[in-house]
Amino acid sequence: MSRVLARVLVALVALGGCSTASGDDGDVRTAGIYEAALRWALMEEGLQPTEDGDLPVVYVVASDGDPAPPEVQVEVVRNLMEEANLRFTDLRDDALQTDEEGQPVKDDGLLVLVGMVPAEGLLVDLAVGLYHSEEERRPFVLRLAGSGARWNVTNAQPVE
Repeated sequence: MSRVLARVLVALVALGGCSTASGDDGDVRTAGIYEAALRWALMEEGLQPTEDGDLPVVYVVASDGDPAPPEVQVEVVRNLMEEANLRFTDLRDDALQTDEEGQPVKDDGLLVLVGMVPAEGLLVDLAVGLYHSEEERRPFVLRLAGSGARWNVTNAQPVE
């Protein structure tokens, strides 16, 4: 079974277990913010599927140690499944080759560290770190505008 088909099946099974009746507007908002930030990261790094259809590998870690809820993860993976092979993980080290010099990201991938998502506001700032290795990492503060599931990055400020 192809990897894309397997991801689709996993996402559909997970979505089947989620209830939209719970009124998790916060999850919809968080997923929208994550999705916009990850799309920005893909563009910023110039990552896209290869001609053979291989997707770039992107590990996603909450920098505050509080991972996104499973419903958020499923929604973000579903929305970006044709653009990247997203792998949410609880620990930064799970995405790294810690026994290699410079601790590069596994699978020649990108690690995106995502700060705490603000619970309110139509305009929010979000800390995001892009990491390939100890020598190649860049922190940013993203300004996002939107509501519900629709968010756009309006500014990306590098952090010195």
